[in-house]
Amino acid sequence: MNPWDKIFKENFELALSQAEDQYSEVASDLNLRARANCNLLLNNYQSALNDYSDLFTRNSDTNQLGDVLCLKIGLCYYALKDYELAKKYFAYPLTNKTKVIYTSGIFRPPSFLLLISKIFKDSKLEKITMKELNKSHLTVPKYLTDRITESELKEELEHIENETLRNRSECVFEFYKAVKYFGNGTNSKYISHLEECERIKGKYLEFEYYFAKVELDKLKEKST
Repeated sequence: MNPWDKIFKENFELALSQAEDQYSEVASDLNLRARANCNLLLNNYQSALNDYSDLFTRNSDTNQLGDVLCLKIGLCYYALKDYELAKKYFAYPLTNKTKVIYTSGIFRPPSFLLLISKIFKDSKLEKITMKELNKSHLTVPKYLTDRITESELKEELEHIENETLRNRSECVFEFYKAVKYFGNGTNSKYISHLEECERIKGKYLEFEYYFAKVELDKLKEKST
């Protein structure tokens, strides 16, 4: 009985129920992470934050702290409008490199932080992220620093044969297209790429999907 089977079928309530049952039986990191993720999908941000914070403590104590966990804690704070703590945890993988394991590919923290630096108009953070991005020869950083074009990004996607990996990569690429358009006087393109990222879903396995979902909700809230 794996909660992720229900998540893939978009039965999030049942997935949460299963995750809660499993964690009550075996209080493992794996089961706690599954419960946190289900709460995140159901917009239960405080509950998700509580679980992710427990994982942060556990993983820090065992030197197993991953970058995505830090980003998800930041996301929960962002959704709950505690922006100072959101920035702290979003930046944690860069400001505490010796304490964090890059579980998601080393490109993600600086690439995502570029958007955060723009949202909060933090020129110091933007300078730090751009320095990291310019050093990288990976696809997304090269795209964000104008070393490859959007067409080349699309070509790379077409070369991915595995359907699941292609779906996940497409979700991620759409998000960083949104990042590229943010603050360039083309807010509609920022939103449309976020919407496409959310639509693709990335099998619910990519951090970018979750941020796009939260950000779109915030933008809708501002417009009403």
